[in-house]
Amino acid sequence: MWKPTKLGKGFAEVLKPLDPKRGAEVGVYIGNTSATLLETFPALHLFLKDRWGTPDRYYMTLDNLGYNAHRAALLRGNSCDVAKYIPDWFLDFVLIDATHTYEAVKADIFAYDRKVKPGGWVIGHDYGHKDYPGVAEAVHEIY
Repeated sequence: MWKPTKLGKGFAEVLKPLDPKRGAEVGVYIGNTSATLLETFPALHLFLKDRWGTPDRYYMTLDNLGYNAHRAALLRGNSCDVAKYIPDWFLDFVLIDATHTYEAVKADIFAYDRKVKPGGWVIGHDYGHKDYPGVAEAVHEIY
């Protein structure tokens, strides 16, 4: 069962000035961050993208979302392929935390940046992490 995580609380704190109503999380794993965001922002609707490698991880995500699951659209598959289901300039934010290679981060930024409306935010995880230098490299190249 879901419990608020330090990571989820951190992202919720960062997002408070936006008071987001529509967002996306690219790379969900089992939905702990998603659940924290939905709990923090009662009007938030989220697009959740992951491959959910096993059925267990998918069902754990649903379980973690709990009574907030009705405010989440789960999109299973490659992050760039499922981006087409989100209208351009629609989101208040996108949180990118999927595959941490330079190529994957760059592709995710290109696929999701245009999904965020003017004044919205593209945020991510593991920027500056010693094990994932491609994250910062892709961010620097694009922004």
